[in-house]
Amino acid sequence: MIKWFKRIIAIGILLCAAFVGAKLSYDNGQLVSPLLIGYQLPSLPLGLWMSISLLIGCILGFFLAFFPRFFGRRSLSIRDKKIKQLENEVGKLRTSSLKD
Repeated sequence: MIKWFKRIIAIGILLCAAFVGAKLSYDNGQLVSPLLIGYQLPSLPLGLWMSISLLIGCILGFFLAFFPRFFGRRSLSIRDKKIKQLENEVGKLRTSSLKD
């Protein structure tokens, strides 16, 4: 049930983003050719440049937010393995002290 709800929300967000991009392109139709580190980029409507920069920023933000989460889960799994190993060792020590 939650899965389809997430899909509906994701589709809604994508449709809103597409609408905002189309509105930006329509309202800002002036042709501009920006300079990027000394290189002349092609002449495109200002709204399209704004949409491209927004898209690139969203993708970069997603990847920059993904890496700490991925490495955090990895370190948690390593710690979980270490905890299980230590618990097994403690269990062995408890049983061996009872046998002596």
